[in-house]
Amino acid sequence: MLTLLQANYLSFFYWVLLTSVRASVFIIFLMGVKFVLRHKMGARFQYLVWLVLITGLVLPWTPASSISVNNFLNSSHLQQIITAIFGQTSQPSSTLVENKQSILDQTAVVNSDSGQAVGSTETQPAGDYIPFVYNLMFWIWLSGVLTFTVLTVLVNKRFSEKIEDDLVTDQRLLLDFAELKVKLKIKADILLLKSGNVNSPALLGLFHPRLLLPVGIEHTFSLQQVNYIFLHELLHFKRKDIWINWLTQILIISHWFNPLIWYAFYRMREDQEIACDALAIARLDTEQAQDYAYTLIKLAETYSFAPRMASLASLSGSKSQIKQRVIMISKLKQASVKWSLLGILVIGLIASATFSGAKMDANPITQGNSSGQTLEATKGVDPGSGITIEDITGPNFKGKVMLIKDPKRVKLAVSQEIGVTGERVSDLVKDTGAVAGINAGGFYDPDGKGNGAFPDGLTMHD
Repeated sequence: MLTLLQANYLSFFYWVLLTSVRASVFIIFLMGVKFVLRHKMGARFQYLVWLVLITGLVLPWTPASSISVNNFLNSSHLQQIITAIFGQTSQPSSTLVENKQSILDQTAVVNSDSGQAVGSTETQPAGDYIPFVYNLMFWIWLSGVLTFTVLTVLVNKRFSEKIEDDLVTDQRLLLDFAELKVKLKIKADILLLKSGNVNSPALLGLFHPRLLLPVGIEHTFSLQQVNYIFLHELLHFKRKDIWINWLTQILIISHWFNPLIWYAFYRMREDQEIACDALAIARLDTEQAQDYAYTLIKLAETYSFAPRMASLASLSGSKSQIKQRVIMISKLKQASVKWSLLGILVIGLIASATFSGAKMDANPITQGNSSGQTLEATKGVDPGSGITIEDITGPNFKGKVMLIKDPKRVKLAVSQEIGVTGERVSDLVKDTGAVAGINAGGFYDPDGKGNGAFPDGLTMHD
């Protein structure tokens, strides 16, 4: 028997899969736009567009849109793919919760002849609802999530524990650091530490931030160059980049099976550094900007590549990344606000098309299917009752749609022998002369031996 808890976590897994597919489509288009406008969009704009991806991955619900690609490739088509693989029908969140609480379900009957209540139950095998492979996929995904979560926590915890509380005592550095905090209007207490366990200047920590300097950096770099390092790292703090890094790490863990999301957030971290460079350069004159770029090159030559961790925001990077950043610095003045705004508009349209839900047609007959064919339908009309019944068929299903003009015609049915035994839907429909019947709520079913006699939950009639 599928419990309500199972229905909920399988629904969440379904949402993760669907969101991952949508995000993959968005990433492909986003990378294309960024490539075309790479020298026209400003560095800060190029970093901000990644927030669209983060928002799309976090939001549990998005509004429907007429330009959504899900109008052509919507969730029902993804269900059909899963059906083809597993040989079962995969149902989205609300259906999972509503349809899988018990082996036998109560019945609601549309009674076309009278307002008298009738009732029934119908036996259904619970094991048919959730395919074994789908369950297996969920447990594999959950195992991956737990594994990456433990690894992330351990790596960041061990790195933090290595850091010594060795405060910087050089008064020149302390004074320049304090003055720069005042200029940037940063009031938080940020410790300035030196450590032999870091191979590059870096900002560490969410709640107790520390700016880490390699031992002897003041002998390798000039005081002005150390100030450039301070400026870059304090800008990371001011923009809450470590918080964003932790959020993206959580999203990577949730979508660990999707290499496109790994790559996207890798590129986001590069753009994060370039955006910080742009903010720093905006505070410097031309000669200082050249010295800032030289400081980056010297960092790459002096120190090794800092580890990419969620709790760390480092100035340095690989030699190829430093090269790219120096090139971008030389082109920062060429960035156009007009092109940046155009890029934001295009990316906004792409996000609306990929992350928004499908706009459903109120008429099921005109709804398209995955192969682009129109659903075939036949109509049956009961003029006396104001009820229209339509048979619909598609490449992978057959079904019925009932349109009821007067909602008062819908009646709840409870078993005439409630407390003793239940009845089947087909028997109730036949006995009462109803137009149709459909299963409703569940019933008390201890050890799988219930007979539909006792409704589970509230039952309200008339």
